[in-house]
Order: sequence, then C-alpha cells, then structure tokens
Amino acid sequence: MSASRSFGIRSFSLGDFEYIPLGVAGAPASPVFAPTAAGYATLSGLPGISRTNLGVFQSYLPAAQTATSFTTVNGTQIPLGIAPILSRTHQNQYNGVGSIDWKIGQSDSVQARYTINDLLGNTSTAILPTFIEPQRTRSMVASLSEYHNFSAVAINELRLGYSRVDVSTGSTGLTFPGLSAFPNITIEQDLNLQLGAGLTGPTFAAINTYSLADNFHWVIGRHTFLAGFDGRRYLGPMTYGGLGAGNFEYSNLQTFLNNLPPDIAGERAVGSLTYNDDQYNLYGYLKRRMACNSKFPLRSRRSIRVGFRARFVEEPAAELDRRRSGCSHIWKAAYSKYRLRSHYWSRVFARPHEGLSVPRRIRYEL
Repeated sequence: MSASRSFGIRSFSLGDFEYIPLGVAGAPASPVFAPTAAGYATLSGLPGISRTNLGVFQSYLPAAQTATSFTTVNGTQIPLGIAPILSRTHQNQYNGVGSIDWKIGQSDSVQARYTINDLLGNTSTAILPTFIEPQRTRSMVASLSEYHNFSAVAINELRLGYSRVDVSTGSTGLTFPGLSAFPNITIEQDLNLQLGAGLTGPTFAAINTYSLADNFHWVIGRHTFLAGFDGRRYLGPMTYGGLGAGNFEYSNLQTFLNNLPPDIAGERAVGSLTYNDDQYNLYGYLKRRMACNSKFPLRSRRSIRVGFRARFVEEPAAELDRRRSGCSHIWKAAYSKYRLRSHYWSRVFARPHEGLSVPRRIRYEL
C-alpha cells in the first residue's frame, strides 16, 4: 500500500506500507528417535535411574508408534522408533517508509525520511515444538535535513539522523526442576535428540546511532571554502542468555538417565550476561581550495587545497591490537608529481568502562 500527496509547489509527501505473512510446518531434517510406549514403561521400572530426568524426558518427547531399533540402559534393551514431531513456525514482516519534502520560503528547504522493517517470528533452532521461542528483528532509519542558501555562492546543510537495529529472542518460560531456566540438552548417538531451545536465547542486542552533521560551502572568486562537522554517538546494549542456563551434550540415553556428567561437552556462563557499549565519534574539517588562473590551458585543471581536520574517536579495547601512548610523525607522497605532507599526532589511553578498558584515540591531521 502506498500513498503520496502534493501540497501545492512547496511540499510533497510519500508513504508506503506492506505486510508479508509466512507460515511453515515440517518435520526435522534428520529423524529423532524416542522410546515406544513399551519402552517408556520399561524405563519406569528400572532401578537406579534419575526419576527427575526421566520425567522431563518423557513429558517433552512423545512416544514412537513403531519400534525400529533399540538402545541399552543399565543392561536393559529399550525399543526405539522415529518420534512423531511436527513443528510450525511463522514470521510476519511489516515494512514502512515515509518521505516529506518542504520548501520554506526562497532560501530554506527541509527533507524528512523514515524507514522501518519489523520482523516478528520465532526461532528455528529448537527441534521439539515446545521449545520454539519468539523472536523479533527490527531496523529503522530516520533523517532530517535542512538546506539554507545564504546567497548564490554560499549554502549550508544541516543533517540530523537516527538509526536502530535490534534483535530480541524471548523465553518459553520453561524450567528444569531445580533450575531457574531450561538448559539445552542433547542426546546424540542413539536418539539424535535436542531438549531445549538451543543457544539462541533469551537474547537481546541492539545498536542505536545518533548523528549530527553540518556542511558549509562558500565560493569567493577563485577560492572555495569548505567547513563541516560530523558527530555520532553509538549505544549498543547486549544481553546474551544462550549459555545462561547451560549447554550439556550426552552421547547416549543411559548417561543422561543415570544423571552422570555430560561425556561430550558441558558449558555454562556465569556472572553478568549484559554488556553496554557507549561510543562517541567526532569529525571536523576546514578546507580552502584555490583554482589556478584559467588563462593557462596546461594548468587550468589544477587546484591547491589547504586544510585542517581534527578527529576524536573512542574505540573499544578489542579493536586495538595493542595499547600505546606516544607521538608519531608520517610524511607521505601522493598525486605522482606532487608531495602531500601529512602530519599527525596520536595518543591512546584507557579508562574503566563497564568493567572493561575502552581506549580513546585523538588524531589531528594537517
């Protein structure tokens, strides 16, 4: 669905929206095996196994209709068959865009843009339908620009911007007896089974970008002056709960029912699972460009640029291979016959930031 409208010669607006639903149902790509009804009855009568683990196992994995193989638990053969599993997943996508152009008087004009993409669905990492978790992925971009003509030779552009991308995975609310959440449990060799939602959630990650930029262009005779500023702030909270409940991998059903330590792998995250990132980037420049006298044909395309640029960047520690504090000088050549002299001073230092070290780098260039 789209719509547009023109308000005379001074403004124009445009909007568009679309909705895309999608649903999918299917069985696991590789068969999952489960005990038959007789197999569950045999397991219930076995001594020495964990009743808690057996209760969890039986409540989430339906019994197979026909036996095709067997596994051994404490010396007793348990008939197995292909588990009747049918998973249904969905996603609903919403896309929208809006645009406004507005002419204010003879010297000013404003442009506004907005775009959003919102995807609501669920995860695809769980094998059993009970452990499928809701998931949302959203991205949006908004910008506002204002152009002002001081005269025929001077113009200024002011831009404000905001963008956001976030991914959130919810929780099923299920818990394992004695734990605050349900871990991810796999029984690989005899069942090819995964109990749990996988390593997807509950998880939240987002990055917000705020930007402010201004550019000024002024022509005086043969001289062109360019000045500008660009400032950005990045906020990136992240919570990773995939390993908060733990991930435990067993080779066979016997090891799991006997409540033994996982014989393939076992891992669990401890401490805080949340990290908040906060960065500032500031850029500025001032240039003067002078065109040579056009009455010399061989030199009419050459120009001279003299300028200054200062840049302040705050970088995460992971992005720096090593920390250093000092001064550096670089002289380099460019433009084949002409030498461009570049001089910069760089200093890096660290400060505490959410338990991590976040060095700051300041760079000045001539």
